[in-house]
Amino acid sequence: GINKKQATDFGNEQLIKTTEKATNLVEISINEMRSIINNMKPEDLEEKGLLVALTTMIEKLNGLDEMKFSLIIKDEIPIFEETVMVNIYRVIQEAATNVVKHSKCSEARVCCYKKDQTFYNFEIVDNGIGFPVANKEFGEGIPSMGDRIKMIGGYFHIYSSKSKGTRVVAEVPFNE
Repeated sequence: GINKKQATDFGNEQLIKTTEKATNLVEISINEMRSIINNMKPEDLEEKGLLVALTTMIEKLNGLDEMKFSLIIKDEIPIFEETVMVNIYRVIQEAATNVVKHSKCSEARVCCYKKDQTFYNFEIVDNGIGFPVANKEFGEGIPSMGDRIKMIGGYFHIYSSKSKGTRVVAEVPFNE
């Protein structure tokens, strides 16, 4: 990236404007993102269920910028108890936030499907720049997502590599 000082040194007004606009957009996006994310209280989730919560999240994310977010429900989302539901929601939120902040993707989707008789999967996939997962150089968000899923008895995986996009998978146990 190029900072404001470098842009000024180039003496390029246009570049400065673009840099400022980009910075503002990022700040607006992150703030909007926070409000989108913090809008859904656990009691809303409990009342409306995961499907409504996720649909709302995806609709709002779609309004943010050039990214196209979609929600794909292949198999009906099971009824989870509240704690489990809140954890699933927070993990998907965190993954979606990462997509918006870091992926530079043009599209992302949240897929929900039954893996088998005991696990229901939530997958967040983007076609962005990806990152080398092996480095383990990610912020706090990723380990905490893994912890949340483990805590509810599930499994958490991240698949990504440079310029290949990222796939985050949360496998959550459920009872038919």
